[in-house]
Amino acid sequence: MRTDRIPVKAVWATAYSKDDFPAIRADDSHTLQFTDRSSRLSIEVEPAPWVSDCVARLQQAAASGILQLVVGDYTEPGASAKGGRCANAALIEADLVAGRARATSSLVGLPPIIVRTDSQSSSFSCPLLPSTKTPSSVDIDGIADTLRWGHPLDGRTLYKDLALVPPHSSVTLEPGQSATVERISATGASASYESMSEAEILEAQIAAMLSAAARMPASDAFLSLSGGLDSRTALVALLTQGHKVPCVSMAGSPYALDARIARQFCAENGLRHDIVEFGEDFIRRLPDLARQSAKLTGGVACLSQTIDLYLYSQLNHAPTIRISGHLGNQVGRGGVESIAAASLNEQIFSENLRHALGRRPQQPWFVPRMADAGFASVLFEQEVHFWSVANYMLGSANALQLSPYADVTLLELSTAAFSRDPRFINPTRASIRRRDMRHRLVGPPREQSFQRTLLTRHAVAGNNVPMNLGWRARGGWSVRAAPITLRFAADALANKLGKQYKALKRPMTHVSQALGTPSELVAWPEMMRGPLRDFAYDILLSRDIAESGLFEATQLRRTLDEHFEARTDHHSTLFRALEIALGLASRR
Repeated sequence: MRTDRIPVKAVWATAYSKDDFPAIRADDSHTLQFTDRSSRLSIEVEPAPWVSDCVARLQQAAASGILQLVVGDYTEPGASAKGGRCANAALIEADLVAGRARATSSLVGLPPIIVRTDSQSSSFSCPLLPSTKTPSSVDIDGIADTLRWGHPLDGRTLYKDLALVPPHSSVTLEPGQSATVERISATGASASYESMSEAEILEAQIAAMLSAAARMPASDAFLSLSGGLDSRTALVALLTQGHKVPCVSMAGSPYALDARIARQFCAENGLRHDIVEFGEDFIRRLPDLARQSAKLTGGVACLSQTIDLYLYSQLNHAPTIRISGHLGNQVGRGGVESIAAASLNEQIFSENLRHALGRRPQQPWFVPRMADAGFASVLFEQEVHFWSVANYMLGSANALQLSPYADVTLLELSTAAFSRDPRFINPTRASIRRRDMRHRLVGPPREQSFQRTLLTRHAVAGNNVPMNLGWRARGGWSVRAAPITLRFAADALANKLGKQYKALKRPMTHVSQALGTPSELVAWPEMMRGPLRDFAYDILLSRDIAESGLFEATQLRRTLDEHFEARTDHHSTLFRALEIALGLASRR
């Protein structure tokens, strides 16, 4: 599908404040470099492999002096030159005559746009980290955010010179000037939905979902399929629109619940289905995967993102497009990714970092913001953005990341639906947890779920295959699924008890092994005590980390010894600390 903007994989733009203009990424043969006529603005572009004539179109556009580019979902209506409101695309324009570059982020801030500023230049990159590895000062607040909640907040990263552009904002570069970031005012396009009834909104959501699925490019693509509602609905929407795509599921073993459900649904529909298992090969490669992941994510969630990195390495060929149920949790039912806040052994950190952690309560960061600024605005502009940046950056290095849920109309319709729903007016941690448990056990209320309605109305083969813990889209619970779902639930309980109570850890491990239905993709506590033990010592006790000023060396060594000698469980602390350390090492 052609648009007025040229679809590309990644863009780096740098405006220099001095006359010396260094060669950028000269060792990278995958990028094209364009400069303005004063040779002070550099635009580097990685062509999109999913667009056959991308290089020719880039060279032709550069000759005219104007580059208009789209990174991300180039099929979105807003990605055309006359649009601008996108849910999964960043828009970039470079004027090689005037020497100016501008990037505009999407409504949820994905793909991420990263700004870097130093004494000689200002730059932005999308969606990858800037190519330079020049060390810079760490951002104590960004690191404290990450330790407490798993990711930085409010545009922070682990470094002071790197910042994320907020959702629906623009960043402008001009030689000799600092980068300027401006918020784009809301257009009020969703106001027309406020007068619609709940039934009308639900029908409009179904229509928008099917329309988004219809425009998905399905050639050389695969769909990440779990046993849940979000990816199932995405797949059915694609099938309804005539797109049959192979599916891939990730599992701790081929006997895992998600893998079994996904395999059964694909078999009913004659779809190819592969399972990527996180077994011995993953364990053996884990240290190298962690280093690679840290380079792509900057350290944020780099251990957990090794799962996706391994997924791409195991595919039979290198597909250019990955379709998923991303945003389905939020758009479909106002769900969040996590309500956890880590309780840490703060003695291993420096005094400055301990003070920063002390300002961050052990509770979800977004709950008070939702009460003040509104549920939907915080959900879509902050929770989605902060949680998903690392995953998007790593994934986009391997394939174009698409989702039928990443659609402006769906976002606006969900915003209107949430605004009138009393469950979202004053959310609490407990209410969010209750809604999540209901979804897993029996699914969201059918009369309020466009996903369940779409599944039952646009029936395909396998409509009786249950989801999650055994519930069906049309209602009811699968008795045939009871044995495996009960084993899955028992495994999840055993894992939780083993983590909470040291005396139960060994017997609960034996229980989990006997059940044979793992509820986790990767048992990270076991990985940390086993394959990652020496790796953790090497990274956390390295010279660079000792000189970072973030840790108390004696306390850090004592904590490592206590944990790996099984005297005290410090998993949460060391897991987060190791990710931070890997992020620091990735820029050396």
